[in-house]
Amino acid sequence: MPQNSDLINQMMYLLELHRSVFGQERVYLRALMLVVGEPFAFKGHRVTDLLRAMGLVEEDWTAWYQVYQRLKRFMAELAGRVLFGQTLCHVSASEVYVIGVDCTQVARDSQHMEGTSWLKNPRNPPWRVGIHRGQRFLNGRWLTLLSGGFSRAIPLRWLAAFPEKAVLKAHELAARRAEEAPPTRLLPGQCRVARCSVWLASARRDPAHLGLAALGT
Repeated sequence: MPQNSDLINQMMYLLELHRSVFGQERVYLRALMLVVGEPFAFKGHRVTDLLRAMGLVEEDWTAWYQVYQRLKRFMAELAGRVLFGQTLCHVSASEVYVIGVDCTQVARDSQHMEGTSWLKNPRNPPWRVGIHRGQRFLNGRWLTLLSGGFSRAIPLRWLAAFPEKAVLKAHELAARRAEEAPPTRLLPGQCRVARCSVWLASARRDPAHLGLAALGT
């Protein structure tokens, strides 16, 4: 059966255009592997599912999760500009650039993850309203030109739209609860760990107070 490599070549071209979005070469390579793992993750598309699909089950996953957690490793604003520029190549000056904005929910299992709250479950039928744990986002998509009566929605922006009752600043809340907890008798080694935890919690809330302004939060 003849094979066509145009789709793969175009995908690699787009990924190369996003090279400047990543701060370091090894971070860029990790992002490439996550994209390659997408077609093989049949059950779910979380970072854990992608790593399992690639057979990386015996190594430390910390660096993989930090690809999108640290601002200097993945610059989302720059990625948006690169993607938006590519969409303009497919729309002429005389054509209309159509954008659709909608609210989207992402189902979650954790009750402590940042931004999660109890939301109306969209998968339930109207006659049986139910709730589920999830995150709410506002997404803006470019609607491609009609082809055969169909149009595709290409995501351009994905912004957090967490409600007021959502879990916000989960780490700071946990640190505050630890500080307000009644004192307990600890062993010498445990005392050092406890003091270090309180110091880190204070640094996240006010880095300038501890002389960490250059490091950020």
